[in-house]
This record gives sequence, C-alpha cells and structure tokens, in this order.
Amino acid sequence: MTTRHPIYVAWYNMKQRCDNPNRDDYQYYGAVGVTYCAEWAEAETFATEMVVDWLPGKVLDREDRTKPYSRANCRWVNWSESAYNRKTFSNNKTGISGVGRYANGFRARAGLGGSIRLYQGPDFFEACCRRKSWEAARV
Repeated sequence: MTTRHPIYVAWYNMKQRCDNPNRDDYQYYGAVGVTYCAEWAEAETFATEMVVDWLPGKVLDREDRTKPYSRANCRWVNWSESAYNRKTFSNNKTGISGVGRYANGFRARAGLGGSIRLYQGPDFFEACCRRKSWEAARV
C-alpha cells in the first residue's frame, strides 16, 4: 500500500489527530483523550482490518465518538454521514444538535450548513422530534 492510497491517508490522519499537538484538529481529538487501539499503531494492521469494508469516496468514522478508534468502533461512511456523528457545538444552547432558538421560538435544521428546514415554530419538543426523526431516517 502506497502512502497515497486513501486507506493509508485515513490511517495517517487518524494518528495525527490523536498524537500530533501541532495539528489544528488535535484539540478535538488527542487533547480530549481520543485514542486508537494499540494494533492500529501500524498501517499494515489498520489496512488489513479495514480494507474489507472500504469503498472509494468513503471516510473513516467512529460509530461511538466516546470510544477509541478500533475495528469494533469504526466504519467507512460518506462525508455527510460523518458530519452527523459529531458533538453538539459549544454555542448550541438547546443541547440538541440541529435545534436552536430563533426570534420567538425554535427551529430544527439538517443538511450541510443547515440547508434543510425541518421545523420552525414555538414548540421546542416538536423541533427536537422533527430533528430526531430526520436523523433516524438517515440511518
């Protein structure tokens, strides 16, 4: 496997996110304790375990973002699927990803950049239900 192969690149970036404090995204991974299993310290082991499910255009994603990178917790997904598996942004005051306050109520949004409007109205519970229903339908 060459250093340009997408599986190698995914492995290299995973290690860098976890180990290299000079990387911009280290603050979201290594600095908060995200690690990888000892077996994945070597590119060959990672490639052997992950090549089975790999498809061109897919990116490495942890199914449970509270657990380390490992065969049991990783999968290949497209960028948009990976974007839904992230923590709630620090400026989110509702605690629900994709649900926020606006002038006199709440709104639920989805899609890249919030391009899909799921709900806009006075009911917080309805906004949460619409967002969660949309998430469930995506899986």
